Amino acid sequence: MESPRQPDGAKAPTRVGEVVGAAGGGGDVRKYPKPPTLWRRILAHSVIPESWPLAARYPTRYTFIALLVAILIAGAVAGLGDGLRFANEILAIAARYQAAYPEVPLVITPEGELKATPAFKEPIQFSFPNSRIVIDPTGKTHPESIKTPTILLTNKEAIICRGNGEEMRLPQWLKLPPSPEDKQDLPITGQSIRTLSTGMGTLTGLMIGLTLAIGNVIWAAVTMFLLCPLLIVVASAGDRGLLMPRRVAYRMIAALMVPLVLFSGIMHAAGYSILSTLGGLDPALLFWFFTTAALAVWTGFMAKKIYAPPIKS
Repeated sequence: MESPRQPDGAKAPTRVGEVVGAAGGGGDVRKYPKPPTLWRRILAHSVIPESWPLAARYPTRYTFIALLVAILIAGAVAGLGDGLRFANEILAIAARYQAAYPEVPLVITPEGELKATPAFKEPIQFSFPNSRIVIDPTGKTHPESIKTPTILLTNKEAIICRGNGEEMRLPQWLKLPPSPEDKQDLPITGQSIRTLSTGMGTLTGLMIGLTLAIGNVIWAAVTMFLLCPLLIVVASAGDRGLLMPRRVAYRMIAALMVPLVLFSGIMHAAGYSILSTLGGLDPALLFWFFTTAALAVWTGFMAKKIYAPPIKS
């Protein structure tokens, strides 16, 4: 591939022995070509791999902003998918609950505690893909007896059991202010559960989307720091090697992360996240790290192909 032509006023492509993106000799101020619009940059980084090394031609902030927007989009898409799934699961629980318990087995007292009625015969269980909920306000179910990931709801607290003996207690999980006007117990029916589906789905989606966005920001920062030397070494190897400063390597790595982040968000929204597919956080982190490293190596070779001149015979 020939070196890309530069617009008027822009620096020529880096040659052997020069520094990509650095100022010219004599103290010249570094100049950049005008970058494409934000959405065009995101689209180009997502579908055109050659745009990753070309990110070196633009100021660092432009590529970082594109990556940040991609992270926000991925978080929103993943949160939307999980929120809709959770809302549908709540509706399914409401239907099963109403069919299984014609007489109301649970009520909420004016003090905000969960209480069993005479219709309550045994702990109520609802299964999810990777966990379950057990409702037992009588206190007969002990967390120590639970061997699978479970949320145990008692009369006063929620206990998150991880299945390996570890647990986290949330006291007063249902605590509500007493109502002096109405001292009657509030029955928990299938309809009352259905009314919670939209709100709980929205809250779940927001929490998951925000958590993934924060996690992706941290992952991107750590990965750029770790892979920057790799990209610099690959680009500098051989007779046509480039001298590349860290800021330019950061631009290229940030650009190649855009499609990875968007892909992870789409897969999560579809219910096939890498985390759940590979069965844990450690395998997922290793997968994303080595995938990004492989793309960084490819980007280093492409940078030499684009910016380095042919070897003179």
